[in-house]
Amino acid sequence: MKFKQIFGAVCLSALLYGCGTSPDDLIVAPGIYFNANTLDSSPTIDITSKSDKAITIEKVILNKGNCNVRGKVGSSTLGYGKTLQVLYKNCNIINVEIQTDQGHFEYSFDR
Repeated sequence: MKFKQIFGAVCLSALLYGCGTSPDDLIVAPGIYFNANTLDSSPTIDITSKSDKAITIEKVILNKGNCNVRGKVGSSTLGYGKTLQVLYKNCNIINVEIQTDQGHFEYSFDR
């Protein structure tokens, strides 16, 4: 009997795991923003959705809060293939935390 309960719990966990957004639903990569009007450029963290379900980015934290994000990031909704560029200045990014309406995800860049 105990085996059936454990097996049932494992099966339920496997089903529920696939229901929400996972870190694999977002691509997080360094990028460059170029302003053609001022010929100025800034480093960015580009967040791209791979989820069929829309994801709302509520907050992006760089280097555990030790690097300031330039501009407003909150409440940006991304559909499949859409990208949010997060601008920052004077930081070497090694950690990105993303808070969404579907969970909190953390990414690290080895340097």
